[in-house]
Amino acid sequence: MPPEYLDFFFVTVQSNVVALSKHVNGCRIIQRIFENFSQNRCKALTSEIFKKIHELSTDIYGNYVISHVL
Repeated sequence: MPPEYLDFFFVTVQSNVVALSKHVNGCRIIQRIFENFSQNRCKALTSEIFKKIHELSTDIYGNYVISHVL
């Protein structure tokens, strides 16, 4: 499905990006978003992720999101 049809999904993910990044399946969803959405759309997610970079980098699943973003 093209990313432009997933706006409702993106808004939900954006408000829960830290919690999803720390979830076994959620971290994979966040990684796929970075692969498939435009860089401009992902800036908001990146901002939220970097606010909690220490917390996520020490989390068992969050560290995969940090690695993927970097």
